[in-house]
Amino acid sequence: MYPLSSLTGRRISAALLAAGVTFTPLAVQASPSDPADEPTLSTTEAPTPTPSEPASSETPVEETPADQTPGTEAPSENNTDAPLEAPTSTDDTPAPAPRESAPAPRDSTTTSVEESTTDAPAEKPAPSIQTFSATPESTPRFAIVGAMRGYWDETGGADSWIGNPTSNEQKLNGGGYVQHFENADLYWSPGNGGAHAVNRGGGFETFWKRSGQTRGWLGYPSTDEIRVPGGVTQKFTGGTLYFDFATKNVWVTKGGIGGHYDSLGGANSWLGLPTGNETKTRGGYYQRFQNGHVYYSGRPGAHAISRKGAIFGIWARHGYERGELGFPTSEEYSVRGGRAQNFQNGTIYWNSRNGITEVTKHAIHANYVSLGGPKSAFGLPRTGEITLNNGVVIQYFENGQMYWHPRTGAYGVHSGMLNQYAKRGFERGFLGLPTSNEYTYKGQFRQNFENGVLYWTRSNGTGVVGWEPANPYYFGPTNNPTTSRGGHNLTKGWNGVRVAAVQKRLGIYSNGHSATMNANTIRAVKSWQRKRGLPVTGVVDKRTWDSLGTGVSWYADGFTVKPKVSITASRQERIDTMVNFARSQVGSPYTWGGAGGYNLGYDCSGIAIQAMNAAGLETGVTPEQHAGANWLSTHYFYNSKKFRKVPISQLQRGDWIFYRDSGGTIRHMTMYLGNGQMLHSWGPGVHIRSYTRNLPGRKADPYVLRPF
Repeated sequence: MYPLSSLTGRRISAALLAAGVTFTPLAVQASPSDPADEPTLSTTEAPTPTPSEPASSETPVEETPADQTPGTEAPSENNTDAPLEAPTSTDDTPAPAPRESAPAPRDSTTTSVEESTTDAPAEKPAPSIQTFSATPESTPRFAIVGAMRGYWDETGGADSWIGNPTSNEQKLNGGGYVQHFENADLYWSPGNGGAHAVNRGGGFETFWKRSGQTRGWLGYPSTDEIRVPGGVTQKFTGGTLYFDFATKNVWVTKGGIGGHYDSLGGANSWLGLPTGNETKTRGGYYQRFQNGHVYYSGRPGAHAISRKGAIFGIWARHGYERGELGFPTSEEYSVRGGRAQNFQNGTIYWNSRNGITEVTKHAIHANYVSLGGPKSAFGLPRTGEITLNNGVVIQYFENGQMYWHPRTGAYGVHSGMLNQYAKRGFERGFLGLPTSNEYTYKGQFRQNFENGVLYWTRSNGTGVVGWEPANPYYFGPTNNPTTSRGGHNLTKGWNGVRVAAVQKRLGIYSNGHSATMNANTIRAVKSWQRKRGLPVTGVVDKRTWDSLGTGVSWYADGFTVKPKVSITASRQERIDTMVNFARSQVGSPYTWGGAGGYNLGYDCSGIAIQAMNAAGLETGVTPEQHAGANWLSTHYFYNSKKFRKVPISQLQRGDWIFYRDSGGTIRHMTMYLGNGQMLHSWGPGVHIRSYTRNLPGRKADPYVLRPF
C-alpha cells in the first residue's frame, strides 16, 4: 500500500480502497451545537436533483452557465463566482454511474471519443511512444504518450499505483483527454496544470459522475487527492471536493464562498472542513464549516464568522443575516480594547476588559465610526440602542453617550462636556438634543444643542464652562450631512443622473425631458440586453450598467456636496455660501431627479439639496433618495418642520419660493438671490431670471422657506 501523502502522486483513495474503505457522500447532519434559530433549521439538507449519469464517452449533459445559479439569479455583481446548486446526499440520489468502458484497441495514435483527431494536448512533450500490453500477450497494446506518460513515469511507470493502461488516450469536450488505467483515470485539459487522476470507486468519483463529469459544473480535475487535517480534498475547475474521515461525508465548496474559503487557507484554516454544502438564504448563500460559517451576498462578497465567539451570539440575537444587521462585510478583527466584526448595517464589538459585547447600527453607528470608533474619546459601547418614551434613541459608551432623533440626527456627548450637559438635565433639559459633535473654535471646545451652545475653555488648569443662546438660524448646522452610497438598480420610475447617462448611451436622451425609467427607456434597455445576451429584464443592474460603458460611476447618484463653511460659520456666511454655490451651477442641464455630479444636471429641488449641503445645513434628503421613484423632494421641503416659513411679503435673499399648479399642488421651487432675481432650474437647465409671483401655469405660494 502506498502511504497517504499530498502532492506526491500517491493517491489516498487507492490506499483507502486497498484497506477496504470507500467514500460515500452522506446526508448533511445538523450540528447539535447550532442555535435553535440558526439559518438552516432542518436536520438534513434537502437533496438536489442531479444530472443523469454520463456514459463512458461522457454524453453531453446540460451545463449550468457560470454566471447563474440553477433556478435563481446569480448573487455576484460580475457573475464570475456565482454559487451553484450541487448534489449533496447519496441517500436520496441514484446509484453511482457505471465505470467508463474502454475504447477500441489502437496502436500508436489516439482515438477521439467525439471526433477523429491526431491532435495532442498542447502541454504534452514529445517523448518516444511506449506501448503496453497486459498478460496474456494476446491482449491489445495501448500507447502512453505526452502528459499521461509523464504522470505514469513520475508515479513509477510499470509499478505506478494507477496500474497499467486499459485504453488509449481519448479526446473529450473542451480540448481535454482521458486515459483509463487499472486503478484510476487520468484527465488532461488546457490550463488545468497537467494530468490528474480521478480514483476509481471512491466517493469523489461518485460525486463527480453525478455532477456530469467533465461536462458538468465541476469540470476537469485540477489536482490529485490531497491529505488535509481530518480528511482528503481534490480540486476541480468548478469547485473543490472534501471527504471527512470522521463523518464519512463528501462536501463541495465553489463560487464566491469556495474562493473565500481557499483564501483563508481552506481545510488548514481555523474554519476546518465543510459540514454541509452551500445553502441559499434570503439575499445570498451560506455554508457551514466545523468552526464557523461563510456567508456570501453580491455587494459585500463572501466573509466568515466564527461560531465560537460572543460576536456570533449577538448576531444570532439580531436574527443572523435575515435580521437588521444583514450579512457580514468583514472578518473578525482587533480594535482598541477588544475585537469587532462589520456587517451591512452595523458593527458588533467585544470588550476584552469586561466581556461586554454590543452592536452599533444605523445613524449612531455612522456617527461613531466617523469620530474614530473605539479609538475615539467614546471608547467601546457598553449598551445597545435604547429607545426612550419621547422617541429619542440613546446608546451608552465607556466615556459618553450618543443620541438620535429624526428631528436632529445622531450626535454624541462625552467627557467634560457630558458633565455639563448632565447638570442641565441631559436631553430633557432646556438645551434639548445635541445638533453637532464637539468641535474647537478659538481655543474653546464647543458643542451645539437645539437651544444653545455649550463651551469649555482650559484656563489656568481649570475648566471654564459657559452657555450661549442658539445660533440665529432655525435648525442647527452640520459638518457631516447625511450621505448615501448610491448604486441602486434602475427600475421603473427611477430618475436622476444615472438614468440620464443610460439614455445618452442608448441615444434617447433629450435635454429638458424627463430622465426617468419610463416605458421608452425600459424598451431601449431590453433591446440592449437582448443584443448582448444579457437577461432581458429592462432593469439596469450592475451587469447591464457595466456593459453600457457610460463613463459614469455606478454610484453617481450618491454624490453629495460637502459643507464649504466651518461649523462655527455665521448665518450670513451660510447664506452667502448657499447662494454662491447655486450661482456656480448656472448652465448645468435640467435633469428630472438630478442632484449634480458628472455634469449631468439638476432639477429644482436637486440644486436646493446640494446648495444647502454646501452651506452646512442638514436637509434630511440624500441625492439618492431624491432620485427614487415616487419621491418628491419639493413636497418634502415645503412640509418639513426643519425650516421656518415666512410670508412671501417678507422675502429675503436665500429664501426658497414655492409654486403651485392650477390644481393647488406644489410643483416647483426657486431660490431668491436678492435684487429682484431668482435661481431657476427648469426647461433647458439652471439659469437666473427675474423674480415674478407667477410662472407659466404656476403661482407662488403665500409662504417661503427660510433655511437659516
